[in-house]
Amino acid sequence: MHQGPLPEVKLINVNHRDSWQGAVSHHFRSTFKMHSFKNLLLSILTFGVYPYKKYKQAKHAIAQSLAARKLSFFKALRERIEECRAEKNHSDPRQSLNAIFLQVQSSKVDESEDALEFKAIFYPSELLLFITNPIRDQKSIRLHRLKSRGKRLDYLKIWHELKKKARINQYRQIQNINFCNKTLKEEHCLTPAGTHDRLSRTSVSRKNGALLTKFRELGKAFQEIVLAYQDFEDLKEDNSDLYHLIDTLAKTSQKDIETLQTYLASRYLPRDLPLENRRQLIQLGNQQEVLFHMSEEEQFGLCALVLNKYQWDFLLSIQEVSKVTLGLLDWAFEECPETIAKELSFIEKLEGGAHEKVTGDPEAFPSFNEKIEEDPSLSFMTVNFAKELNREWPSFHLYEEATLLYEAPKTESFSMEKLLEVYKQMEKIASADRPIFSFLQEAFSLVGKQAFQAAIEEGVMKLLGEKSEYFLPIFSNSDITAAKKGDNEIEIRYSFEQVITKRGEVEHPFEKEKYMIVTQPLIRTDGKWTSPEASMKIVIKKRPA
Repeated sequence: MHQGPLPEVKLINVNHRDSWQGAVSHHFRSTFKMHSFKNLLLSILTFGVYPYKKYKQAKHAIAQSLAARKLSFFKALRERIEECRAEKNHSDPRQSLNAIFLQVQSSKVDESEDALEFKAIFYPSELLLFITNPIRDQKSIRLHRLKSRGKRLDYLKIWHELKKKARINQYRQIQNINFCNKTLKEEHCLTPAGTHDRLSRTSVSRKNGALLTKFRELGKAFQEIVLAYQDFEDLKEDNSDLYHLIDTLAKTSQKDIETLQTYLASRYLPRDLPLENRRQLIQLGNQQEVLFHMSEEEQFGLCALVLNKYQWDFLLSIQEVSKVTLGLLDWAFEECPETIAKELSFIEKLEGGAHEKVTGDPEAFPSFNEKIEEDPSLSFMTVNFAKELNREWPSFHLYEEATLLYEAPKTESFSMEKLLEVYKQMEKIASADRPIFSFLQEAFSLVGKQAFQAAIEEGVMKLLGEKSEYFLPIFSNSDITAAKKGDNEIEIRYSFEQVITKRGEVEHPFEKEKYMIVTQPLIRTDGKWTSPEASMKIVIKKRPA
């Protein structure tokens, strides 16, 4: 046995099986050839037992040499870890641990040309062990000697003793646990009860009953939680939906969890359910689809470590939160008229497009300009109204007082013939008042419809905190009605239905019985048209008798 590493292990990468297996084979062959005649004879006489024994001795010799190599570079490893530790200023121990680990394993042991990286000399578990539990008193490590080799050292036993020293370094573990505990409480709202709950559900606490002390159990379990949080951070890149779901759930308090759990169990939406709880439900519901694609072996174990028992139970219960989402969207649709903020007036929103006529851009609208040459009265057509050609159009009604002047059914494609027909009817209502004629065209175009559609969606989002992703609320404009109340007043009414479709699935949309009517008056005062604030109300569809 050599006092130092064998030459065969100089460039071995311990994390590559073929690398150290090749060193074992090479050492076995070289020692076997030293006394080849005797070894071959003994191999024949023992029916292959003797060479197997020699192979095991070669394997043990390589293991001793690898351990000697690890010990020779341990000082360099310890110094490199401390250098990296001094550079880190993360408040989250998971980030520091991960950063130090990545930095250390890719560092070389020295500056020489053929120097190896630490990750080729030490296993990842060994690097992690010394990063989390650095040895302060290496001199206290006892030197073990081989019983059958006199004064020669047993490097393998010394190396195991070194790792054991790191594992039972209780003082350092106390510092780590206190630091991690404080940070996790601040970053992830861990209460003492939550910490105990998570410790009680770690694999160490559940399966390893042979631990010597309660403190060691606590230290190992807490380290497992820290590593689980590190893996949880990695989900940002690997599974962003799952990360968002657990992150949202981890920030939900126990009181809120109990409130939401009660609601999910009852399927009843209480009128006094706080707005924050409604937002939490929709946020969690948005990510529920990820639950159906989670691998129980790979993901549920991680979730169980990161979440406390209240959050864990709730995670399992929200797999049917789609029904809740439907109820919340219905509630938000009903409540949003009270939450829509008044911004620009309706006239101000339409004013920009009212001055843009198709005659100003003949290349973009050749067909309309040909029609204008035939009929000059079409020259007042706005660009936005012309863009309604071939669009889906809602049903349309024009009134003068209580008299119906014109109506058109809903159409999937607004034809040129129908568009010119509507244009002519609007012109009659405007009675040669060119400004209001332009405003009416803009009001019936996509610009006018979306002015209120966007406001409704903003109202829903204001109530729910974010737009639902799992069920997409689409506020479809189903009818437009314009009524001339007199020479100085016109009233426009938009009807919006809430159509909800499930993301990623082709199915018949879920249509609510409720719909919203937005009433927008246009009033002329002192020769100028103005738009007072629109009124909104929720109406229930009449069922056929």
